[in-house]
Amino acid sequence: MKTKYLSAFAALAMAACVSSCSDDSFQAENIDEGKLNTSSIIPEVTNAEIIISDQQGAQHVASRRVTDLTNYLITVENSRGEAVANWTYSTMPQLPVFPVGTYTIKVASCEEVPAAWEAPLFLGQQTFEIRKGEVTDVQTVVCKLANIAVSVICSDDLVAASAGDINVTVTSKDEHSLTYTPSDTRRGYFQAMGQTTLEVHFTGTVNGHAEDFRYLLKDVAAGQHRKVNFSLRTNPNPVPGEYGDITNDGEGISVSTSVTGEDLTSDSPVEEEILPDNDRPGQEENPDEPNPPTPPTPGDWKIEFTSKTVDLKLDGVNDPTLFENDPSKEAVVIITSTKGFKNLKVDIISTSLNDEMLSGVGLAGSFDLATGMALNPKTGEELDRDLSFALGSPVADGGFGFPVKDSVTGEGINNVEFNITSFVPLLNIYKGELHQFKITVVDKDGNSKDMTLEFQS
Repeated sequence: MKTKYLSAFAALAMAACVSSCSDDSFQAENIDEGKLNTSSIIPEVTNAEIIISDQQGAQHVASRRVTDLTNYLITVENSRGEAVANWTYSTMPQLPVFPVGTYTIKVASCEEVPAAWEAPLFLGQQTFEIRKGEVTDVQTVVCKLANIAVSVICSDDLVAASAGDINVTVTSKDEHSLTYTPSDTRRGYFQAMGQTTLEVHFTGTVNGHAEDFRYLLKDVAAGQHRKVNFSLRTNPNPVPGEYGDITNDGEGISVSTSVTGEDLTSDSPVEEEILPDNDRPGQEENPDEPNPPTPPTPGDWKIEFTSKTVDLKLDGVNDPTLFENDPSKEAVVIITSTKGFKNLKVDIISTSLNDEMLSGVGLAGSFDLATGMALNPKTGEELDRDLSFALGSPVADGGFGFPVKDSVTGEGINNVEFNITSFVPLLNIYKGELHQFKITVVDKDGNSKDMTLEFQS
């Protein structure tokens, strides 16, 4: 049976070679151009507290004010990831000309910095196609918070019991820090580097005793807000008499801490209590006693993407030649959704591996593994093309070996693997191109999150 149809990967490779040769001759003889309609570039900036939109007359249930997009940074990159145009939102030319090809427009609210006060970084991007002699419109660019917010709150009773010397320093892994005082109402914003760890260091004199302790905020992701609360411990186990006689042995600590978190990239805030790490003196975890899992709070959800091995970088651009030369390397993304999967969409964004070329080998530029159906790459609407056989068949049998339908949406399924190890070496056929795999998860409650894998051939 295997000999009766061509392997999907073999067909893809053959099509790639033909397309690559054809593209070379085409590029050598043509300098076709088209125009970009920059007035269609409408950034929509969103977080859990405000939905900011530049669309005239746009209404949203969560809308509260319209932001000034004047100084937002607009960058246009070609398919190789090279910047070919840079403007601010207010200085964009009306109809800039570009050579025919696939481009990505990136919108940023400001330059990214490692740590700063009141400096939310909103990022968004959208891919568009320039066609010969045509004017191209861009779909709405949705910008979401791309760094991490941290607030520090000290209760009135703690401040009253202190000597006025309380300081809380939050430090990122790369040693960038911000120091909060009890009077600070500002948010600090820190660069997100995948699942980020931040250290919180409390110092100050409370009830005559010098407090000095620290703990870690672990697995904080872009778009999240951590609120660190400090209050006076109601029963610090004092020695009878003065607080100043307490020794810091882990039993007489006068400061109580708690942490809450919320997702600022969702229209509906999700707030949960996060138990602080037991890194304070005398409260270290017993390494011989495993920690029981913390059950999610009602309404809680989590979608995350992790790399199965260190071979694949989820942040940054990957080199596909590394996978070609070493067959032991794996390009596998483990996708976790605590609320299960309603949709698991994949968009292949590549000049050469476009929807037309992929359709010729039984694939598509956009598809949903939850349904096995091809999608319109521009609108995301489902097409009348069932790809489930090609998508789900084992690689050894000529398919792509992806989980499809019930293997994604089945009851109790919270983890799936997106394995493109066999696919990646084919990218090396197209030298000098950026290939992107955008993965979008929608859970069964309608919450969504996406990430993009990048390969530079």
